[in-house]
Amino acid sequence: MQGSGAHFYLCDRRDRSRRVIGDGVLTDDGHGSFSPDRKWILNDTYPDTYGMRTLMLYHPETGRRTDIARLYSPKSRWWGEIRCDLHPRWSRDGTRVCVDSVHDGSRQMYIASVARYLR
Repeated sequence: MQGSGAHFYLCDRRDRSRRVIGDGVLTDDGHGSFSPDRKWILNDTYPDTYGMRTLMLYHPETGRRTDIARLYSPKSRWWGEIRCDLHPRWSRDGTRVCVDSVHDGSRQMYIASVARYLR
């Protein structure tokens, strides 16, 4: 049944309603946030069995998901208390995103332009 189980929900605090978004497209837990114009959702995933995390954009109006990057996060070194989730966040103008990552071997912040995906 849609609306129950593991899904992403869009909740309206005014009338306390909720609806599933990204059913079958947003399939993994992550750290989602709306773009400044509220048209896009930026989300990430936890590492898969290969240690890869996915950074993605989702457009609720069209149901389109665009994977921006897959970043390696080795569990052998970066796990438990010292893990490094991507925790994606938007720039104020909504054209860039920033993530935390260890894919280059040390914990760093990375900025990427996403303007081309938002058309």
